[in-house]
Amino acid sequence: MAPTVNKHRPALPGGSCFPAAGPRLLTALTVSALAFGISAAQAGEWTIDPRISIEESYTDNVRSTSNGREGDWLTTTAAGLRISGKGARAEVFFDGEIAHDEYLDTAGLSGERINVLGKGTAELYENVLFVDASIASVVQDIARSGAISGIDRSQSSNQTQVTNYTFSPYVKNRFGNWADSELRYSFSGVMYDQTSTSNTPSPSSDAVTHRFSGDVTSGQRFRRLLWSLNADHTLIDRKSSNDFESTTVEARGEYVLTRRISLLGRLGYETIDDNSSVDISGLTWRAGARFTPGPRTEARLEIGRRFDDTILSGDFSYQVDEKTFIKAIYEETISTQQGALNDQLAGFIIDDQGQLIDPSTGLPADPASTNLDQTDNTFRQKDLKIVFSGVRMRNRFNLTSFLTERKFDIDNTDETIYGVQGFLNRQLSRRLDGEIRASYSKTTDPRNAGGKDAILRAGLSFGYDFSQTFRGTLAYDYLNRDNESGTGQMENVFSLRLRKTF
Repeated sequence: MAPTVNKHRPALPGGSCFPAAGPRLLTALTVSALAFGISAAQAGEWTIDPRISIEESYTDNVRSTSNGREGDWLTTTAAGLRISGKGARAEVFFDGEIAHDEYLDTAGLSGERINVLGKGTAELYENVLFVDASIASVVQDIARSGAISGIDRSQSSNQTQVTNYTFSPYVKNRFGNWADSELRYSFSGVMYDQTSTSNTPSPSSDAVTHRFSGDVTSGQRFRRLLWSLNADHTLIDRKSSNDFESTTVEARGEYVLTRRISLLGRLGYETIDDNSSVDISGLTWRAGARFTPGPRTEARLEIGRRFDDTILSGDFSYQVDEKTFIKAIYEETISTQQGALNDQLAGFIIDDQGQLIDPSTGLPADPASTNLDQTDNTFRQKDLKIVFSGVRMRNRFNLTSFLTERKFDIDNTDETIYGVQGFLNRQLSRRLDGEIRASYSKTTDPRNAGGKDAILRAGLSFGYDFSQTFRGTLAYDYLNRDNESGTGQMENVFSLRLRKTF
């Protein structure tokens, strides 16, 4: 069975929040459906899996409080649909679910949640015109210091519905064996709305992004000297904050010195302006090397000047075997909350099994995978991620460590978050599997009022397949948050879920 990923991710609300959020979500779905419909029309192989489920849970901290914890029973009923299709010129993946949480004794928490994730890509004109579209709609926690939960469930505060979508047509051209080119336009949007039970406003504002990019890369004629010319212009129009605009032009080169070593170089010019705290313009450069000591190992390291600062970037990968790998990635960027969400969604890919995955981890795509508070300020971000993931006989496992540092020029503050998360899933018998999962994250210099904090999550679950379409899951989840302000939180949750796929 596939491993359970991010069990604590809340889903998107629906129900009573729809009068305000419904038209906005419908707009995003309509834009994305253009590409999904094109893809669906051309897809040759279809998989359509409707499903329903019912889950009974008991939590000993239903209001997510620091003191005076109260317990309650929660019944969650859900209906979902997964669609995947693949043809010679198109691929499509869509997964959507609507759930209703009904609390036994706690008034004001019962409500609906919706979770939507999809991606479509199609070739409209052979080898020339293409179109991509993606959408993600989930409920996210607004701040680490607010009320959080050990499982997916509606809460009375600290949640917001985040809808993120992208529609991107592009043209490719081949100049014989000399060069290949791509010209792309991307229209993206991010929207923040109240959920059916929480009216906490998000500090991030709605935004629409227009992005124009062009690339010319060396063709098959070039074997030792590989090169590319890249241009990018991005405008993020934020509703309640200053616009963010960037333009970058860059020439890149790679010279294959030996079979194992390549020299890397970049030279360009950039302008970045958010009409507030960031105003950058000037030359950029990077120099480094790529190492390929063997067929299963590759490493890259570059140092240079960008964002008016010295920067590093690099990555490392080692393929232990066909299904097991180690990866490390380090990057430095300047971005916004909305731009980071757009980039994350656009980076998801449809794998050979028709599933939408995050290529950096090899795990199912998770658009809510962040440990950071929402913000409407531009930030400089440094990211380090190390992943060990694979499949061994009856075991599936993943161990990911991360370090993220954000610096805000607007008030000269920063925040650093580091942690580790992972799971081990084992097929105990033909019908029974078990999973252990845990995550730990800590802020060392946060900007929020909660002070420095540490969050520990852990869980254990067993799944039993009564048939190929009927599954039961028994789970225990634990949450413990400790912070300087004394508003720590602890929660234990026991759950029993039955799911039927048609």
